[in-house]
Amino acid sequence: MKRNKILKIIFILLSIYIGLHFILYGLQEKLLFLEEKLHADYDFKFQQEFEEHFFDMENGERINAILFKTRDSLRGTILYFHGNAGSLKRWGQIAPTFTRRGYNILMIDYRGYGKSEGKPGEKAFYEDGQKAYDWIRQKVSSDNIILYGRSIGSGVACHIAVNNLAKMLILETPFNNIQDVVHTKYPFLYLGIPLRHQFPNDENLKKVAYPVHIFHGTKDRVVPYPCAAKLKHSLKATDQFYTIENGGHNNLSSDFPEFNQILDRILIKN
Repeated sequence: MKRNKILKIIFILLSIYIGLHFILYGLQEKLLFLEEKLHADYDFKFQQEFEEHFFDMENGERINAILFKTRDSLRGTILYFHGNAGSLKRWGQIAPTFTRRGYNILMIDYRGYGKSEGKPGEKAFYEDGQKAYDWIRQKVSSDNIILYGRSIGSGVACHIAVNNLAKMLILETPFNNIQDVVHTKYPFLYLGIPLRHQFPNDENLKKVAYPVHIFHGTKDRVVPYPCAAKLKHSLKATDQFYTIENGGHNNLSSDFPEFNQILDRILIKN
């Protein structure tokens, strides 16, 4: 009787454990892509000059983009790929970080985000990033383009960097790959089945020929620091990895002077 009760408890716990894996696999898009949708006629309001654009994709869908313009002496253009949550309504607020340093900055909303049509996904993100690069490349030479990826945007930036020329690649709070992030945060899960979206930054960075700069905080609770630190193995001897002690996922620019000092050195003094 006691043995049967123990077996029943083990069966229930095992069922719950297996169920968690099915839930994780089935809902990975909803857990990974936290998009904010905007109505097609939403009127952006930013306290600086900007142009709104739409790019037509091959499948007929459109993605939304905003080009912010510096009022200072133009040093170059930053192609910025934002994180997995929100939309340009939110991310556009950080444009002054770059425009005040003398850079125009082009931001896109990925498929399914903001006013952009379609459904989010790794392949779609790459296509959206390439469309943005092709558009800005028609206006700016490659040695005046800086690719910048934040969080999941690091996956897009790394992919674009492998296949296109630019002056440099900057990553803020990146990861090595999504599978390892999930494993690191939830070590009790067995991830024998690969996730549908990988964003393999660790593999892509090995193929980037130009300078790479990476920022990551030790108190990042979204992308654990060890996942970013593994990217060091993918860097060239001349690349740089900057550890921001006690830095989190969303406060490097606002709370840590060393982040801004290094960014000044990279963007202004280089």
